[in-house]
Amino acid sequence: MAFSKFKVVPCELSDMAVCADIFDEAFADDPAIIYLYPRSDPKVLKEKSIQNFEKSFTAPGVKYFKVVLEDTGEIVAFSKWVYPHTPDPNAEDPETAIRMQQHVPGSNEELVVEFFTKFLRGRRKWIVPETHYFMSILAVRPEYQRKGLGSMLLTPVLEQADKENAKAFVQGSVQGVGLYLKHGWEEVDEILMDYSPYGGASDVKTALLGCLNIPLPRCIGEPVKAPPVPVSHPGDGNVLDLLIEFGRKYNRDINEIRQACDLAEGYSDLVIILQRPAPRHNYSVDFEKFVADCPTLDAVDKIIRYATKGTRSIETVSVFDAYSFKPGLTAAWPSDDDCHLLLEQMLKFKKPRVVMCCWNKGAATCSNELVGQFVGGGVGNPSIRDEIDIEGCSSVAIRSFHPATAMCYNPYNADYQALLTYHFIAAFSELSYRIHEPWWLEQINTRSMHAIKETTV
Repeated sequence: MAFSKFKVVPCELSDMAVCADIFDEAFADDPAIIYLYPRSDPKVLKEKSIQNFEKSFTAPGVKYFKVVLEDTGEIVAFSKWVYPHTPDPNAEDPETAIRMQQHVPGSNEELVVEFFTKFLRGRRKWIVPETHYFMSILAVRPEYQRKGLGSMLLTPVLEQADKENAKAFVQGSVQGVGLYLKHGWEEVDEILMDYSPYGGASDVKTALLGCLNIPLPRCIGEPVKAPPVPVSHPGDGNVLDLLIEFGRKYNRDINEIRQACDLAEGYSDLVIILQRPAPRHNYSVDFEKFVADCPTLDAVDKIIRYATKGTRSIETVSVFDAYSFKPGLTAAWPSDDDCHLLLEQMLKFKKPRVVMCCWNKGAATCSNELVGQFVGGGVGNPSIRDEIDIEGCSSVAIRSFHPATAMCYNPYNADYQALLTYHFIAAFSELSYRIHEPWWLEQINTRSMHAIKETTV
């Protein structure tokens, strides 16, 4: 449905009673409402809700927006945002206020305190009031749901956050998560409530979603689509055998070999080539922590999730190093040629449909004919796509640059980050179709090249 019959405008204080009605209608079946206030008088509960809305309306950073019918002015949806602001240093501690509140008669008081305390702590864990945007409520009257009104309430604020390169967070129920994923958020945390002592389910989840750890213009997400479901490949086991044999040959620790195998054992449809392992990895931890503790791998994992609408992760993609088991540039062994031969053999076993090359050889040389074709072009390189033959199988090469360039060394350069993310989106899109280069890509390439020149002068 077109948006022409609706419009988004800021709320007024006098709208809070209607917003409370919409909230009640939208969340009538929410377990929190059912089990927090099971015996409360609906009229008393409504009065309390209106009071809370009116009190928060004038709080620092808070802005309410409403969707109204253009012809009648009827309010059919609303959202509550908290914009970046400086908190009042003299304000009462929110957690103390939760414990000391006057409860609505008929409520499960202990459950009320637990619920709001968990939500408060979840927000405090992730949200910096001075710099982040946060949406705590989005409610649409049931008869107007699935008409795009949620997106209407999100878009203006997200565009403002984009201009400021600011992060935005949202608190989402299970029913609302799909909308937020569509707008580029990913789940960063979860809040679990156990309602079983009150006759409900255990582990009822509310998600806290945030943007990636990089600020992205919303246009970056426009071509994102979930890739086809991958399947196993006969050569997967051979790759692990190669890595184990290679690691043992050069006396690498068993945990280091294990982590290299975990990175490489993903599906074969898309292979990501990084440069080399970091010098100070802790290989003894489990794979999830191993990835989380490495800024490069953590960034790769997050961008994979973003580029695939959450359907893939670093666990389901094959990740190779151009210099396996060789963290230092000056290490004599294994030799560069040996590392590249290993990479060649792994590529021949996997025969990937797409190779995302995030390795730039720099001053190093690569005499391996096959591997040399996949070397990345660097930041701002306008020609990123090529087709390369791997033993009779055509593989699309997406030549990018090392993620650390955008995520570690230049964490505030939005152009590098946007460019890297686009390369990942382009790579995953090749699994089903080839996207046309967007109009803004040349502009970002040019700015990125200019930035690189400035940093090397």
